[in-house]
Amino acid sequence: HADMHPGNIFIAADGTLVPIDFGIMGHLDFADRLFLARLLTAMLDRDYDTVARLHADAGMLGEDVSLTQFAQSVRAVADPVMGKPLGEVSLGTVLGQIFQLSTRFSISVQPQYNLLQKTMMMAEGVARQLNPNADMWSLARPLAGDWMSEQAHVTRRIETFLEEALTLASRLPRIIAALESRDHETPPAPESNNAALAVALLALGIAVLGIFI
Repeated sequence: HADMHPGNIFIAADGTLVPIDFGIMGHLDFADRLFLARLLTAMLDRDYDTVARLHADAGMLGEDVSLTQFAQSVRAVADPVMGKPLGEVSLGTVLGQIFQLSTRFSISVQPQYNLLQKTMMMAEGVARQLNPNADMWSLARPLAGDWMSEQAHVTRRIETFLEEALTLASRLPRIIAALESRDHETPPAPESNNAALAVALLALGIAVLGIFI
């Protein structure tokens, strides 16, 4: 949900938040969600070396960036706000400092996070109005831990591989058509079409077998 202003949030009698108006929605794939969960956990642990490595492993940093310097710069931004209640933290200011880090360390833009950043800023404002004394850091830790445990479960792995297999299956007709079109341009041996189909089906088979790995 990327439009979490107060008019789009109701609170049920039991305290459950009930969002409405799903006109602006975003989606992060499994790899992005896992990256964010690991990043949040490292930030909560104040493990800034891991924060730097996560960015490097994700290919977000420039090749000449010093991980040590990057970790120190992240520490300078994060340490002053860690553990403070919402009423004493401006997420907008923190995001501004993060954008400055992005420029300084040549962090590549990740457009898939744009809506998430918008949601974070709006949700922070709403939460500040509801309870400015809330400690978002202590509230976030169990959520991140629970999510990572859930994603590590074998059923989630099966779902992920099935999604990939179905995606590949949906592309098979185009793959086969492209191979056949190329074959028409250069007269193939009689077995060429069968070979093209075999290659495509083999790729699908590998994806399906990945479910059991």
